[in-house]
Amino acid sequence: MTMITRPIPTLVISLLGLLLPQSSALGLVNKQQPVNQYSPEVVSGFINSCTEAATSDGVEFQLAQNICSCYIYEIQNMYTFEQFETIDRQVAEGQPLPPAFQEIVSTCINRYVPQ
Repeated sequence: MTMITRPIPTLVISLLGLLLPQSSALGLVNKQQPVNQYSPEVVSGFINSCTEAATSDGVEFQLAQNICSCYIYEIQNMYTFEQFETIDRQVAEGQPLPPAFQEIVSTCINRYVPQ
């Protein structure tokens, strides 16, 4: 098995396309361990790439970091690392994100963006 230690930009960009820029929100990142733990390098790479892309689109840094941390936490709860790699490859080939990702995005945005 090959471990990806670099961020997965295709998936990040697809997820960020669903993130609506908002001003600010406070909240604590979930401290429980996810069901499927990816390597710390994969998690931090995802969060860093996601946060960078979101802030370049005008999302406040702390909000972007919270939402991106939520994304990877929820992704780890739903998908093994191998499934995550497969989804990333499929998205890179032009396939749409699985419908479950819409749920992840909604969950995380609702958690950190005031309605």
